[in-house]
Parts: sequence; structure tokens; C-alpha cells
Amino acid sequence: MAVNAVSLDVPGRLVWPGRAVAQTVRELPGPAVVFAVGVGSMLAWNGADGSERWQAYLLLFAFFVPLFCVVHQLARFDRLVVWGIVSLAVLHAAGGLAPSPTQGANVFYETWIWEPVLKVDRLIHAWGGGVLVLLGWHFVGMVMRSGAPIWVMTALSIMVANGFGALNEVAEFFVDGQVPESVVGSYRNSSWDMVHNLIGALVAGGIVASVEHRRRRGASPGDEAHSDASKASR
Repeated sequence: MAVNAVSLDVPGRLVWPGRAVAQTVRELPGPAVVFAVGVGSMLAWNGADGSERWQAYLLLFAFFVPLFCVVHQLARFDRLVVWGIVSLAVLHAAGGLAPSPTQGANVFYETWIWEPVLKVDRLIHAWGGGVLVLLGWHFVGMVMRSGAPIWVMTALSIMVANGFGALNEVAEFFVDGQVPESVVGSYRNSSWDMVHNLIGALVAGGIVASVEHRRRRGASPGDEAHSDASKASR
């Protein structure tokens, strides 16, 4: 698949996704190591068991990792956002590739925590919705003026988070067609995934909005004029 070069923050310089990945690894060695060890061990474990699910996850990460690295070079995510994305990637790999400790469940994702209300799959998707709100808040803070209404920024961040969640479901749909053993789930499963993405996004949106509200109340008028609302996700 051909990928167009993306212009990063260095004037007159084009950086391909491969170079963006290398640059991001150099800048963020800690998160890169945790991602490589966490996701790599899950892929190797599943492959050693003779399953083919690792192929589906390898395809997903082959798409999302370069995308994240290119966007990071453009947007310069806060450390909290980076660690949140890394934690979500590792949890996603563990959920789909690790075996379940309970009988009748193919993978860890299918493990019930509180039947029939909450299973590991839904909990991780709720966590993902929260993480993606931080990502959305960062993007919104980049394009909106300082001091923009908090409710507007929160609503837009939640919509960005659910847009990314829907993108993941679309990617899983196409991967499922290539790797039938991927166990990405049915239409009903995808719907529940998006419901819990929304729940997590709403909770995180409320927390981020509250933090930003307290920050603005504590800032002097002079500081308020020069503050960057995106720093609330730090």
C-alpha cells in the first residue's frame, strides 16, 4: 500500500512514516519499549499456540503505529496522551491474544467481570474512550483559541474520541475479512464496543472539563490570555 510523504515541523523536509517511527522511538524510548515488549510478547505467545489471530493484530498495528508516529511528529502529544495510547495498545493486544482464565471464552476479551453487564472487552473499550478524549482534547486545543468555551472543547473531544473508536471498528471489519480467526466479533459486539467507547469518553470528558475549569479559575487574567487549553490533558 502506497503512503504519501508527510511534511513535518522541519521546513522544506519530507518525512516518510518509517522515518517518523524511528524519530518517535528516539524521542520516546520508554513508551516505545513498553509497547514493543507488551505487544510483541502477546503476538509471540499467540503465534506459539498455533493460532492465526496474531496476524490480524499485526495488520492493525502495522496501520496504526505509523499513523500515530506521523501525527505525533506534527502534533507533539503530551506524555499523558502517549502513555495512554501505549496502555491502550497493550491492553488491546492482551485482550485479543491472551487466553481467558474462564471456560467457554476463547480469548481474554470474552472474560466476564460482572455477568451479564461487564466483560473485559467492554472495560477496555471504555478505557480507550477515555484515552481518546485526551487525544481529542489535544487536537481541539491546537485549533481553537485560548479560552474557548469548555463545553465546546469537551463536546468536540468526545466526538473525536468516538470517531477514532469507529475507525478501529472499521479496521477490524476489514481485518476480519482477511483473517477469519481474528475473533473481532459480530455486529452486536461492535455496537457494544462503541457504546462503551462513548461511556469512557463521557467520563473522561467530564474529568478533563473539571480540570480545565479549575485551572482557568486559578489563573490570573494575564495568564488566561496566554494559556493553552490543550495543556489540561497533561
